[in-house]
Amino acid sequence: PPHYKLLVTELGGEWRLASTIAMRMETLGAITNADRRAGGANGSLGKFLLAAKYSKMALKKLKTEIQSGEPALWQCTTCLGLFTKDVKRFLNRLLGLDVEMQAGIFSRFQRMYDAEILRAKQEGTFDDGVYDLQGQLQETRMVYRDPCNMKEKLSLSLVMQDRGVEWEA
Repeated sequence: PPHYKLLVTELGGEWRLASTIAMRMETLGAITNADRRAGGANGSLGKFLLAAKYSKMALKKLKTEIQSGEPALWQCTTCLGLFTKDVKRFLNRLLGLDVEMQAGIFSRFQRMYDAEILRAKQEGTFDDGVYDLQGQLQETRMVYRDPCNMKEKLSLSLVMQDRGVEWEA
């Protein structure tokens, strides 16, 4: 499969463009190949995708942190309307700041975003979307059959998956 590489500087505003390109490539792959993985979301461009749920949470925390602890920076960002509920708009407006301030604010946003994802993974609530499970079907158990319509049933499938991870440390 082809590999795509984007050259992006450390400036946070550029991630908006990279994220848009990654999403479009994912959509293009889904349309042309009937496979959502074909566009690179799980591959070389996947690192540019910002999960909406976690990026909104990170943006909210960043706004609260700056608002409560850095009045001068808060005033500057308020004049630009930097903090909105829309992460895309935040990244677009971030481009209006000078390079040093842009890099500083984005690196804080990125740390908070990464922390949100890590927290969700530790709590077992992380949702990275739909993905294919590769493995061997071990057994299928019927857990429920509709008494009115005997054809409708709910089954539980047990799948063995070897990811090469040892469970004992």
